[in-house]
Amino acid sequence: MKSFHVPDVLRLPWWPPFCLAVAAQALVSCSGGEGETAPDVPSGGFVSIEQPTTASRYVADGSALLLQGEAFISPTHRRCCTGSATDTGVTVSWANANSGEAGSATQRPVYCVFIFQLVLCDHEWEASVPLVMGSNIITVRAFDPDGRVGSATLVVMRVPDATPPRVSSTSPLNGAVGIAVETPILAIFSERIDPATIDSGNFSVRDAANNPVVGDVTGADNQATFTPVVPLASSTAYTATVGPGVKDLTGLVMQASHTWSFTTGLSLWQRLSLQNAPSPRTDHTSVWTGTHLIVWGGRDGIGFLPTGGSIDPDPGFWESTATPTAPTGRSLHTAVWSGSEMIVWGGFNGGYLNDGGRLNPLPSLVPWRSVSSVDAPGARARHTAVWTGSEMIVWGGEDSNGRLSTGARYTPSINSWQAVVDGPPARALHSAIWTGAQMIIWGGADGSQLVLGGAGFIPATNVWRVLSSTGAPSPRASHTAVWTGTEMIIWGGWNNNDSAPIYFSDGVRYSPQTDTWTPLAMAGAPSPRAHHTAVWTGSEMIVWGGADEAGRFNTGGRYNPSTNTWAPVSMATAPDRRMNHTAHWTGAEMLVWGGVDGASLHNTGGRYQP
Repeated sequence: MKSFHVPDVLRLPWWPPFCLAVAAQALVSCSGGEGETAPDVPSGGFVSIEQPTTASRYVADGSALLLQGEAFISPTHRRCCTGSATDTGVTVSWANANSGEAGSATQRPVYCVFIFQLVLCDHEWEASVPLVMGSNIITVRAFDPDGRVGSATLVVMRVPDATPPRVSSTSPLNGAVGIAVETPILAIFSERIDPATIDSGNFSVRDAANNPVVGDVTGADNQATFTPVVPLASSTAYTATVGPGVKDLTGLVMQASHTWSFTTGLSLWQRLSLQNAPSPRTDHTSVWTGTHLIVWGGRDGIGFLPTGGSIDPDPGFWESTATPTAPTGRSLHTAVWSGSEMIVWGGFNGGYLNDGGRLNPLPSLVPWRSVSSVDAPGARARHTAVWTGSEMIVWGGEDSNGRLSTGARYTPSINSWQAVVDGPPARALHSAIWTGAQMIIWGGADGSQLVLGGAGFIPATNVWRVLSSTGAPSPRASHTAVWTGTEMIIWGGWNNNDSAPIYFSDGVRYSPQTDTWTPLAMAGAPSPRAHHTAVWTGSEMIVWGGADEAGRFNTGGRYNPSTNTWAPVSMATAPDRRMNHTAHWTGAEMLVWGGVDGASLHNTGGRYQP
């Protein structure tokens, strides 16, 4: 089967036909790539087929062919740039004259940087076109509401498939070291395979002494998975072998075996030091500074705490952050790390609060400074806060009158607040992430009523945009959200109903660029839960802890979006079960601390290395 690279959406395009400076909103002509002709958008349409070939004819041996190309931006180059494919105003469709089939292409805008602005400068499309045996005359058309039309044609000759399947990649990679002991072993094939032809007879894993590993083998699409029944041994070399005997969907048989090796890592959990640790608590906040974990506030069985601590995991000594200038004790507040300070704001201590403090951990400076109350948002708790790189954005939450739909932006460099324009419906127990350009809030509850959907707030323009609801997760509260650099991943949560609780173990990935949702695989996901934590490692989302109606958890899972697979988090030497704890990714390990298990408060924590 033929395969090709899918180009990135966010890139500097290899030919910039036009560039639009957002600030000036003016059309600026830019040089095109050598050999390329800029489309004449004002007078007519343009569409091209770039993959799998730019030629007029192609030979394929599969039942379908993925086509990709570019289309004109229409009609004025000024519809820019929320990340929605419909910004361009162009519709792309395809038709196969020989099969009689037709359909719509998937579209996405392409962005480039011009005069330090992110601008819409290209429009890509892709479509999977079914093929009949023999000749296939495929026409791709692009048109806009003003009648501009472009077309391109590719003649594809489908021949019988004569290429057996082969292993094109593996996970772990050959020679990989430090692999987690619960990691499933994957073989990715060059084409879709018949799942009935992959089993323990042709997919095996053995240790260095040639002892077989007992595991479950499954196949789906173009992937085979070996899942060990029990975790692999730590610091041990393993060899995996696939084939022969694996068949593709036409019955062609993989003839030769594919073998690769990897080595597992050390024990994954280590305890955080208890020496001078803060007192046990829940509903606190914490931040990771790049070198230290700082914990502050929360509540215990007696009252609300104005205390906290700071720890460098190596060597592991706690230092107190309690000083006379610290804010009053509280819980259900927020905290962000600005790069030099922890900024605490809002919360509850018997009444709702709208004050805060800024903690600078450097011993040579005044530890705590107050946050201005001038133009500050109304008192609240259970709100969210994100750090943009220059300001903290607070939004939502609840006060004594109910849930809130207001927010504000705090700039510490000038110690001032600026109101956020009115936006989505009021809510608390929602999630918020920062993408680098916008704050995306999602889910939550207004009392016992769940709130549907989410929205993105763009500080540069002080406007909100509504997220697509097509394919979005079911409404929920007390879930988690992480930002991967390109997508927001929502997972878990519950229906916020004590009398008839429903907990979730599903999740969805949201792309702001295409305004689309993609469901996460359910196989291997952690059990349903809420009040858990989730961190992003750079390649995986790690979910840990939380609770359902039966109790608390000290289990978790690792989700890899590149393979759409889950792996369990080790329970060996894991911290005690808990909910309402905090978690951070340091760049090398996940730190968890505090929380509650029924009536038992924790001041313990752990370090997890995946």
